[in-house]
Amino acid sequence: MPALPDVAKVLKVVLRFLDTAAKIAIVTDHVKYSGTAPTATDLSSFNTATANAYANHLKALTSDKWQLTEVTSTDLTSPSAAQSIDGFSVQGTASGFLPADACAVISQFINRRYRGGHAKQFWPLGVQSNLQDPNEWNTTFLSALNTAYASYRTDMFAGVWSGGGVISPVMVSYYEGFTNVTYPTGRIRAVPTRRATPLVDDVMNEAPRVTIGSQRRRQSTGA
Repeated sequence: MPALPDVAKVLKVVLRFLDTAAKIAIVTDHVKYSGTAPTATDLSSFNTATANAYANHLKALTSDKWQLTEVTSTDLTSPSAAQSIDGFSVQGTASGFLPADACAVISQFINRRYRGGHAKQFWPLGVQSNLQDPNEWNTTFLSALNTAYASYRTDMFAGVWSGGGVISPVMVSYYEGFTNVTYPTGRIRAVPTRRATPLVDDVMNEAPRVTIGSQRRRQSTGA
């Protein structure tokens, strides 16, 4: 499969979590910077700021069965742009747990309508006492998460490197529409059509969803 096209001045930030059953949860984030490109050392410092922001504001909402183990930041400007992969050990402090695929969803709203509605992040947050019912979080948890996530963002973005300018969240769209492809077996599959130039939308607002999400497609076994 060919590499995805470059996205100028955008970082892909991936947070990797591991639970006590060796299940991995992945949070994928995209942010843009307005200034000079980072070095690998700059991104390592940015990863540390991101991990510290999580530790200061979100680990209290994370089950003590989950641990943040790694943050990776990649500058998508070109294949030779900087990347840093850094290990951490930040254990959640909330007592209790939920099924490994349950997660809190952060909705990221943009000024463009499209099928699917908006970008989303899937965080391994929350424990049983945070549930209103089998489908929804309670209002206390949602309020705490809304406040904690805003503070996490503030601290994360304050970790910008010297000359990096302003960091802000974005949504990157690599595909638009699809083409129906017929295989020799007669099976028809809708294959997404790749954009020649990725579309980058500014995220105008971020907020937790009331409904409990599923981490299933972003989860694997770490063993």
